[in-house]
Amino acid sequence: MKKEELSKKRWKQTVKKARETFKEEFLAYLQSRKYLFLIKFSDDIELIFDDEAREPLLIIRVKNNEILPSLQTLRKCPDILPKIWTDTDATKFLLNGANLFRPGITKFDIFQKNQVVQVVNPMGNVLSIGEVIYSSIKMPDRGEVLKTISYLNDEIWSIADQIK
Repeated sequence: MKKEELSKKRWKQTVKKARETFKEEFLAYLQSRKYLFLIKFSDDIELIFDDEAREPLLIIRVKNNEILPSLQTLRKCPDILPKIWTDTDATKFLLNGANLFRPGITKFDIFQKNQVVQVVNPMGNVLSIGEVIYSSIKMPDRGEVLKTISYLNDEIWSIADQIK
């Protein structure tokens, strides 16, 4: 894992890319952040780390140049991704990194196939983010519906403990 200061040029490119996907209130939150670092987490994942808050701000999927909010960011800006609500039985599996299956979903927002969404518990607390396999209109009654990208207490969530 490599940590380097985030250049102004790279940050401007990231905000420009985020502008294509996210609402203005989230962009204002992003632009208020200072002391940012780029962490090369893996071959496919880079993180923009907020050193002041000591937490990841954004997840960048390198292969498709996709910018995602971290779980910590979703806790502060909960309305930037569509939601899928789960029942309490599914929670324990999601917290171990499992993909989301149906049944196990109680309700969901509208989303497109392959879109990234957040998975929340019955109280609305974010548990994970993942990429849906089906659109909300064509979601089956049974089977896998979401591939998990990051979940509560995973390596991305706890990266601040590893960063000096």
